Amino acid sequence: MLKICVVCLHEFEVRIAPDGRNTCQIYCSDACVKALQKKKRKEKYAACAVRCFKRIHNIDLTIDQVETLQNAPCDICNKKAGIGSLKSQRNHIDHDHVTNKIRGTLCYRCNSAVGLLRDDVTLFQKAIEYLSRSLR
Repeated sequence: MLKICVVCLHEFEVRIAPDGRNTCQIYCSDACVKALQKKKRKEKYAACAVRCFKRIHNIDLTIDQVETLQNAPCDICNKKAGIGSLKSQRNHIDHDHVTNKIRGTLCYRCNSAVGLLRDDVTLFQKAIEYLSRSLR
């Protein structure tokens, strides 16, 4: 019996169970099963981010906006999302903690640096001066 895979839309032959019954198989391969699971995890994470931004920061975002921002390169170092350790696979949506307006997208390291310097431009300037002294 032929069926259409719900992931890749290719026709495949349904496996028959040992007792001769048809299985409830809807995927043509394990790769399609894994692809669908990955997609669902990504959608679940984005939906959670949407809820959190609304509840904690009162910022309205759609799932598409969250995914676009998280997959954009870092606005400071230009690192693309999904490269590096597990912690840094998605880039962070950075926002101003006073106005709650979204500033852009930051990778894990740049987001940590901004947070450690408490979003203070003066501290960033002092850090630049400090690092510049060693270049002279």
